[in-house]
Amino acid sequence: MALLSTFPGTPRVARAGLVVLDALTGAVQRIVTLQINPDSITRAVQAKAASGDTQDPGEALRLSGPPTETITLEAELDVTDQLEHPDDNDQEVSLGLLPRLAGGDMAITITPYGGYPLRRLQYLKMIQQLTLPRPHVAPVFPVIGGGVHPGTVETYMSELGPDIILGAGGAIQGHPDGAKAGADAMRQAIDAVMAGRRVVDAAPEHPELAHALDRFGSSV
Repeated sequence: MALLSTFPGTPRVARAGLVVLDALTGAVQRIVTLQINPDSITRAVQAKAASGDTQDPGEALRLSGPPTETITLEAELDVTDQLEHPDDNDQEVSLGLLPRLAGGDMAITITPYGGYPLRRLQYLKMIQQLTLPRPHVAPVFPVIGGGVHPGTVETYMSELGPDIILGAGGAIQGHPDGAKAGADAMRQAIDAVMAGRRVVDAAPEHPELAHALDRFGSSV
């Protein structure tokens, strides 16, 4: 079976698969096509011997049922497979995949909430490229930059989870009560979301957070 790709540089290769045959006639009953070609494939057959303690030497030759067949495949997945259509995934490749292949620990990620001309789906796919589990490729910590303030904390954490870095700058330095109050407001917003609360519901308990929401608004 040939594996055809729309990428002009992809060679024509054969796709591996498993074929199930009828034990008596040899007729093909089923073909299981593998998504990727394995590096190696092994097959082991283990007999089901009769169990129980007995002194009869003939019992050692008695079987309790059909043998157990085990097929083991070994394959290595390459993260560069995502580069097959780079022109159609420019943001995902340049800001999501390539920083990871370069061995980066962190990567700044723009978002549609900071005034950038970026679609929400593109932004989510960039984060996916940075964090999706892949063999032999460590994940990269997304650093959310642009439009980060206490009013967007709930949006970012609900969409991306807690394993992100919120690169707040202007929201801290531009807090009406000063930079310390700005840092406190960010911490209060994060603590509220981690506790399963709405940021707006926690604001009445924290004047720093309340003043930040008055100044910067909320995206939720």
